[in-house]
Amino acid sequence: MALANINSRQAILEAVAEYDQLGPAAFLRSYGFGKAREYFLVIEGQTYDSKAIVGAAHGYQFPDQGPLKARDFSGGYATVQKLLASLGFIVRVTKRE
Repeated sequence: MALANINSRQAILEAVAEYDQLGPAAFLRSYGFGKAREYFLVIEGQTYDSKAIVGAAHGYQFPDQGPLKARDFSGGYATVQKLLASLGFIVRVTKRE
């Protein structure tokens, strides 16, 4: 299982649809992620916890391997933001104060 294997825009959108269906708290709890602090996926004006979405998307693209856990990869510019941008998504960065 590897973050670099994710190359499906559709898998990201399926994870987003699940997030919308469950709501943020239930989605994060279901996949074992905390709330995003700096990096947020933006789709149609809605913001999503980027690392959790990417972790869940792995399970959609690779159902035999399942979703990635928070401990399986780091979030941030070099990982999640880069991956999402490569798939044509917008990631908003909000610096902590």
